[in-house]
Amino acid sequence: MKNKPYLTVLFCTILFSQSAFAIYIPDLFGAYQRGMEQAQRDNARDAYYYQQLNQPKIFFEVINRKSDKTKNNFNLSVKNGDMLCWSVYNLAYDGVYQSLEIINMPYQGEFTGQSLNNDQQAIINKMYLNKNTIAFTKKLISEDNQIYTCWGFHPKNTPKGKYIISIVVGNRDFGAKMFNIVD
Repeated sequence: MKNKPYLTVLFCTILFSQSAFAIYIPDLFGAYQRGMEQAQRDNARDAYYYQQLNQPKIFFEVINRKSDKTKNNFNLSVKNGDMLCWSVYNLAYDGVYQSLEIINMPYQGEFTGQSLNNDQQAIINKMYLNKNTIAFTKKLISEDNQIYTCWGFHPKNTPKGKYIISIVVGNRDFGAKMFNIVD
């Protein structure tokens, strides 16, 4: 019976050392649940912003041909040779894209816009939708997951006033942008 105290101490040591790692921490006032819910909201927000960063986006600018600088407004001077340019970036892949550009003129007139035709882009189709709205279908080849195109306007025949251009690339509609053509 002399070994009995040693066995009891050994048994208690093993028992307490095993259960020391399984301590139950009570959920005081729902703190665990609130923390878990906050972490889920944070993860969902991060996933949303990550997904938004990778969506294709459009960028418009007006460039002066003579100075090759970007203007800070959307008033195109045909006399100075300004061009309306747009680019779509964050595209899914490099390759061929089809774009639809619908240009609404301020009043009936002959459309005198010119777009680049080269190895990277070509006008496939031109169609008048009504007296002052024209649609262009283009083939555009992307580089570095972006496409870029510009429109220039003839100074003599271009109707002055407010224009609206709508852009669709692939199946994605990028909405409309208003610009003014002035002297």
